[in-house]
Amino acid sequence: MKLSIQPLGDRFLIKEGLAEEKTRGGIIIADTAKGNLLKGTILAVGISIPNNSTPLKIGDSVLYRKDSGIKIHMEGIVSLLVNESDIYAIIQDHNQ
Repeated sequence: MKLSIQPLGDRFLIKEGLAEEKTRGGIIIADTAKGNLLKGTILAVGISIPNNSTPLKIGDSVLYRKDSGIKIHMEGIVSLLVNESDIYAIIQDHNQ
């Protein structure tokens, strides 16, 4: 049986990103220095959000608050159910 989650209201399901553990030079970053924002990927958009009322869509890379949402472990994927207000930015790749 394959399970899926459909967020309600203005909530989003985000695949949890990991904070960087080391700098490019190999220096280990302390937990207190990692900051309050993490990178993640939107997996699902709230069912109550009308089309075009939010710039966020499935597949977007976003920055979200480290302490936000409800953590969900399902089928080997760690994800978060967060409110739209806990998402601070869309990360755009200008190299494409």
